[in-house]
Amino acid sequence: ITLGRYGTLLHRFRPSDDAFVAMLGSAKKVIRMALQDLGPMCFPGTLRALPGTVWPHRYIETLATVIYERGVDVEILLSNPHCVPAGLKNTNYGNGWTCVDVASEIIKSIKKLYPDAEETNLRKIIAENLRLCYIRGKLGRTWEDGTSIGMHAK
Repeated sequence: ITLGRYGTLLHRFRPSDDAFVAMLGSAKKVIRMALQDLGPMCFPGTLRALPGTVWPHRYIETLATVIYERGVDVEILLSNPHCVPAGLKNTNYGNGWTCVDVASEIIKSIKKLYPDAEETNLRKIIAENLRLCYIRGKLGRTWEDGTSIGMHAK
C-alpha cells in the first residue's frame, strides 16, 4: 500500500499520518520499511534535533506495539548517517541517526508502553523481531569514490 503526505496542505490535521499508523498497526507478520531516516533533522555535525523536529513517536509506538503484542517482524533499511548525495553541500540523505539510535527509540517505547515486561523476554522479542540495516551495494556502504550510499525514500 502506498501512502503519502501533501506537505502542509492541511496545517492541523494529517489524515495520511493516521493512515500510516493504522496500516502499521494492522500488520500481522512483517513490516518492511526503506527510509531516508527515521530520526529528526539535526544541527549540522551533531545529534541535537533542530527546534520543532522530533522523533515520530506515533509511528515508533505503533511499531513497538506490534512487535511486543503480536511478534510482528519489523525490518528497517536506512540511508547511511550523514550521507551527502552527489557531493552536494548543505543537504544529506541521512540525518545522522544510526541503526542503534532507531532501535533504541523503539525499545524505549516498548519499555514505556509495557513497564512490566521482563528483561529476558524483551531481549528475546527484540532479537527475533527487530532488524535494522543501512543501504549498501556490492562494495559496501560507500561508492567507489568513497562517498556514502544513501536513498531519498521517506
